[in-house]
Amino acid sequence: MENEKQRLIRCINKFLSFFNLSLKDKDNCDLVNELFFYNKILVFNKDRTNVVGNVIKSDNVLISCNNGIFKLNAIISLNKTNKISFCLKKENNSLDGYVIFNSNGNILNGLYEISNENELINRVNFSSYENYVNFHDAKTKESVNFKAKEAEDKSKVYFNHYQSILGLSAFYDSDYLYYEIRKVVEKTKFQDCDTIVDNKQFAVGYPYTSINLNVALNEIIKIFQEYDLAAFDFISSVKDKINYFSDSLYEKTFSNILLDLNRKNKECIFKIEDSNKKRYVKEIKNHHN
Repeated sequence: MENEKQRLIRCINKFLSFFNLSLKDKDNCDLVNELFFYNKILVFNKDRTNVVGNVIKSDNVLISCNNGIFKLNAIISLNKTNKISFCLKKENNSLDGYVIFNSNGNILNGLYEISNENELINRVNFSSYENYVNFHDAKTKESVNFKAKEAEDKSKVYFNHYQSILGLSAFYDSDYLYYEIRKVVEKTKFQDCDTIVDNKQFAVGYPYTSINLNVALNEIIKIFQEYDLAAFDFISSVKDKINYFSDSLYEKTFSNILLDLNRKNKECIFKIEDSNKKRYVKEIKNHHN
């Protein structure tokens, strides 16, 4: 039976895999002995050909890595072994935050903050337990908030995209679908101090019953494709900023989030391609080369 220390090793391994890093190819029991008896485990690159850092046990568990591309430091409090707080630095950019894992090494929730020269650029909140993802641009205030939950008696979807001049929100609750568009038509300054904003709003609601959550989500996607394609562009921009720090970091993180979404909707909204599909395309290209 797996104990708490073995679960800790499992979570560390999962966390490191996000950044294409790994522990020794050993049984978790052996890794537990190394960490809690010798107080150190070596960290390797993805192929385990080079040592790039260490996991060190002191009052807490510390992770320190430098693979020549980025520096990664993390801390795990032993009284909260599932929470890993970290800071990754690459050139003048940093990725700070935390990830909380359950006992199986799957994500529960987390926070990513992307900064350039210590100035916050993007904030990303996510939870597989609550099934939500929130993307926020600290400068423009643009944001995407998404939540989807499948239940036996009640399915819910919420998808919102906010920009300074345009906003679109769509909501599905088992047997009803509602969406609202807000657009700033004109901004008028008054006496050089006050600004009058002229908003136009358009709201639609109608009875809608789907056989499952993903069918309802398809209907919501159609609404965004008609009125607000910029929402998908914004999500893609956040994806690019996260993947700047480590190859496929975005996919490795968010493939575990929003577990109630099918492959098609994960790809359509969050630009997460099926890993088998990507591997197949790569093999075809290599074959032709």
